Amino acid sequence: MADLFGNELDSLFLDSGVSRRVSVHPVVVFNVVDHHSRRPEEAERVIGALLGVVSPSGEVDVRDSFPVPHTEDGKVAVDMQYHRTMLALQQRASPNLQVVGWYSSTALVDSKSVMFHGFFVRECAAPPIHVTVDTAIDAAAPKLRVDAYHGVSLTLGETVGSLFVPVESRIALSESEKIGLHMVARAVAPLAIDGVTDTADSGANATADADDADADAAAAAAAAPAAAGGVETGLSNANVTALLKRLRAQLATLRDYAGSVVDGKQTGDAETGAAMFDVLQSLPALREFTEIFGSGVDDVLMVSYLAKLSRTQLSIAEQIEKI
Repeated sequence: MADLFGNELDSLFLDSGVSRRVSVHPVVVFNVVDHHSRRPEEAERVIGALLGVVSPSGEVDVRDSFPVPHTEDGKVAVDMQYHRTMLALQQRASPNLQVVGWYSSTALVDSKSVMFHGFFVRECAAPPIHVTVDTAIDAAAPKLRVDAYHGVSLTLGETVGSLFVPVESRIALSESEKIGLHMVARAVAPLAIDGVTDTADSGANATADADDADADAAAAAAAAPAAAGGVETGLSNANVTALLKRLRAQLATLRDYAGSVVDGKQTGDAETGAAMFDVLQSLPALREFTEIFGSGVDDVLMVSYLAKLSRTQLSIAEQIEKI
C-alpha cells in the first residue's frame, strides 16, 4: 500500500492497548453535574480531571474529580496551571489518588475532545480514560447516562489520528456511599427507594416494627409540605431521626439475641456471633476516631477554601481581560 506521496506503508492497525474496565463512584457524577450547573452561559460543556487508582490488571477506579477551566471558542485551550495547582492540593488530602483521565458534561465526543485527551495523556502515568456524563435529561429519558472511553491511536505507517473506543463501565458503591444515597433518596421519596418499600427485617421484634413505622411516619410528615407545594422544613432532621430510630431498634434486637444466648434461652449461631464480633471490632476507639475525624475535616476545609480562592482569582482575571 502506498500513500499519496508514493511512500510504502508498512503497517495499518489500531493500537487499542489493554482491555480496561472503569468504575465510577457517585461523588464523581455529582461533581460533574454540579460543575455543569455552574458553567458560564455561553459554555455548552465543562471538563475536569478524574482522580483514582489503576489496578495491575488495568481496571480504573475513579473516586474523585475537580473542574479544569478551558476554552473552545476559536482556539482550544486548557488552564494547565490551574489543573496542576488543584492536583497538588487534592493529593495533599488524598496522596494515593492520581489523575486517571478526564470528564465531559455532555455525551458529545468530537475533534476537540481529541485535543483535550492529548493534554491529559501528558498528565497521566497510564493511558487516560474519558468519562462522559450526559446531563441533558428530559422526560423521555429521566436518567443520567455515564459512558467511558479509552483513547487509541490510529496508525497508518505513522500515527495519523485518534479514536475513542467505548469500554465497560459501572457505578461503584461503597457501604458509606450506599448510606448517603439512601438518605438522598429518602429525602425525595421517604417511603420508597427505586420502587422498593423499606420494611423491618423479619427477625426484628414488635418494638423494632413500631419504631420503623414511627420513623417512616415522621419522614413522611416532614415531606408532606414539600409534596403539597409548601416550604420544606425539618426534612433533614426527620431523616436523621428515622435512621437513628431504625439503628436503635436493630441494636435492641442484637442485645436481646445476645442476652438470650448468654442466659441459655436460645442456642447461639457461630456465624451470627462472628458477624457481631466483626461489627464491634470495626468500631474505632473514641479518641482515635475524634483525631482522625478532626484531621480529615481540616484537610477538607483547607482544600475547599483554596479551591474557592482559586476560582475567585480566575473569575477576577477573566473580568480584567474583558476590560
